[in-house]
Amino acid sequence: MKSEHNTTDNPDIQDTTHYPSNHPSVTMHSFIAISLQSTSIGSVETQLLTHPMVCAVVLFTRNITSLGQLTDLVYAIRQIRPNMILMIDQEGLDLEFTLQGIRSGVWRTFKQDNPHNPATYKPYPDFPIAPSQYTLGNIPLPQALDSAYEAGKAIASVLAPLGIIPLSTVLDSNIHGYAPSKPPEVSNPTQQTVTDSQPGQKLSQPNSLQISSETSRASGWVIHGIGRSFGQHIAELAKAKLNGIHSQFQCPRVVKHWIDHGLALDSHQCVQATDPRSASELEAYINRVWLPLKNFIDIAMTSHVIYTKSDDPHTEAGLSYSMLAKLRRYILKPTALIISDCLGMGAIQAKGISLGQAIATASMPNKQDPDIMTDIVLVLNQEPLFYQSYLKQANHQPSHQCSERLSLWQQWSMASTTQPVRQI
Repeated sequence: MKSEHNTTDNPDIQDTTHYPSNHPSVTMHSFIAISLQSTSIGSVETQLLTHPMVCAVVLFTRNITSLGQLTDLVYAIRQIRPNMILMIDQEGLDLEFTLQGIRSGVWRTFKQDNPHNPATYKPYPDFPIAPSQYTLGNIPLPQALDSAYEAGKAIASVLAPLGIIPLSTVLDSNIHGYAPSKPPEVSNPTQQTVTDSQPGQKLSQPNSLQISSETSRASGWVIHGIGRSFGQHIAELAKAKLNGIHSQFQCPRVVKHWIDHGLALDSHQCVQATDPRSASELEAYINRVWLPLKNFIDIAMTSHVIYTKSDDPHTEAGLSYSMLAKLRRYILKPTALIISDCLGMGAIQAKGISLGQAIATASMPNKQDPDIMTDIVLVLNQEPLFYQSYLKQANHQPSHQCSERLSLWQQWSMASTTQPVRQI
């Protein structure tokens, strides 16, 4: 691994050459989640893990080589910070782009060899294989419910004993029923063309929108293209999967992305991710997919999608007080956490604001209702020196409500790792 005073060779880590040393102090009312550069903890990262504003670490492929190594890494983090919340994007995958065609059940996060070449995706030894949500959504009911439960149980069976929370359950739509595919080539990907659906046309979910041509596949490809959406029976299958996850050491039940990323361009890219559905259509989606999970969800991740016909048509859902209020007041139980999607993603850069400004905005509670806020702000794939510089400037004044909610899941993180851990 390169020195932490230089940029990294890992393309997932952003080259933050200009650290925000001259920026004015900002006030943070929530907490942040960071990521690590490698399979071990660097000297600067050790300092970061002790900072009171850092409450969570999100793990990626670059942090894992085997279950034994992951166990050692978790132990090292717990030695520094026993109550650190650990998370990982743990999802299923249904395909490899190989000459052999489709391979079923490869976990998306755990891939070996060249992590940027899907043809080299392989499951790690000692990790159970779980099918993607696309596969689960295409199994007839009621068998699909049993399969979803077993998938959740498999995902959490290794992670929960280590105190790792899987961010695996996606509530996003796939209204066209697209199968996983290679990314489409779209000449003008910033434009979305919307037409009325034809009478009698079968959609996986009832909706009056049809996104046309190849732009159709680009809009939502980050969800349907890699098999992340159930496509149908979303609420029922999500609940079954979450029950499977929760069966392992009462592992927290996490869902994403509020409200729906299924019709927007990829928010990882430097484009605005917009959704053209009307307010009534969004309300119908909430009632169909989210409301059946009312008071059931432990952690909800927001999105960087802008819902252009909502009551906040110019603001990403994760930065919109009105969107956060709907989630907090009508869906979540009082102890549930709201976490952002990663603020280092391209959709936030497309706003023309700095990462520091985005962090401050995301952590600001509503003045009229301080309970309406993001509890954990994900700031991932940054150089350790960026984190260090930012934290030195930050004036941390955590909200009382946020701190209380956080403490519950910090207790779970500590309690789960008191259980016997599989030795490799």
